[in-house]
Amino acid sequence: MRFLPTVGIVLPPFDRLKNAASSGRNQAVDAKTITAVGSGRRVMLNSRREVNLMNKATWIIPIVGCLLSSSLTLGQDFHPDELRSISEARYIDQRISELEARLKAFEDAEAKTSTTSLETPQALPPVPDLTYQDALQPDPYAPCPTVCCPSDLWLRPTPGFYGDAEILLLKWYDTDGDDGTNTTSDASRFTLGFMNDHGRSIRARYFEFGVADDNGPGQLLIQHADLEYAGRFALNNNWLGEISLGGRWASLTTPNPRIFKDTYGPVFGIDLRSELRDWLSIYGSARQSFQFGREEQEDDLKTFGITELGLGLELSHATCVREWYFRTGVESLYYTSVRDDEEDYGLVGLTFKLGTRF
Repeated sequence: MRFLPTVGIVLPPFDRLKNAASSGRNQAVDAKTITAVGSGRRVMLNSRREVNLMNKATWIIPIVGCLLSSSLTLGQDFHPDELRSISEARYIDQRISELEARLKAFEDAEAKTSTTSLETPQALPPVPDLTYQDALQPDPYAPCPTVCCPSDLWLRPTPGFYGDAEILLLKWYDTDGDDGTNTTSDASRFTLGFMNDHGRSIRARYFEFGVADDNGPGQLLIQHADLEYAGRFALNNNWLGEISLGGRWASLTTPNPRIFKDTYGPVFGIDLRSELRDWLSIYGSARQSFQFGREEQEDDLKTFGITELGLGLELSHATCVREWYFRTGVESLYYTSVRDDEEDYGLVGLTFKLGTRF
């Protein structure tokens, strides 16, 4: 005869397990929605946690069902060894209660964090400013946003063509006063060249001046053309300079008459500029050449020199690519031993130059 114990069986709350699983799923979805609104970055984390909770509920419910199906109801015969199943059911019920408490605490913490994120969003990281070097197609007529020393822009220009046009108002002088004029006559000078990104360039220059002699029927006609190589330099960010050297062709006709039709010789020049303001500078220039050729009237080989000096002010406007400038000042040219072996000619006056450079 089998022993019938009078022990009351404590059944696991199956309805409670089912409701807890359903509540866990709904609350996980709500937490996911709040978190997605507060911060898109937590959506994936909540999704993973929801999956974990669902997995736990999935394997807990079958276990409880198995325990219920294997346990004996009241008044049913069972062996004393089956009391072990009752203890396991109680343990499972206790663990489910702990899981429910943890889930509720987690959902409360997530809801609080999401509300705080919506009320006080985090500040975005600062975006660095765009520099001139990052621009692929800069506007050549826009002011350059990059703050650089003048010498940096002078020594590292943008490669390209440059040039200038100059009008000079000059008066003709003679050493002994035999020739000359009391009126001012105009002269012209043009420059065209190409510069690389290291401030080195090749250029051509042309100058012409012609005027009639007030003391005789003759006239003075001066022409010379230069082909030069030039390079830039800087002196302690105070002076920006350029040195040039090359060859010169010159033709000179005097009223005597004395004619130097074709003469050739070396030419050397220097140009200095110092900025008083971003748009205002003072400048000084000097150029010297020695000419060698035949004087046609006497049919002799002759030589003479040409000296050029200039001093004045320069107004400039710089863009990201090039610089436009206007110069005005005093210009003088001196021709040695051209009237005769002992007399010289000189030209002096004002100059007005408009040009562009890099």
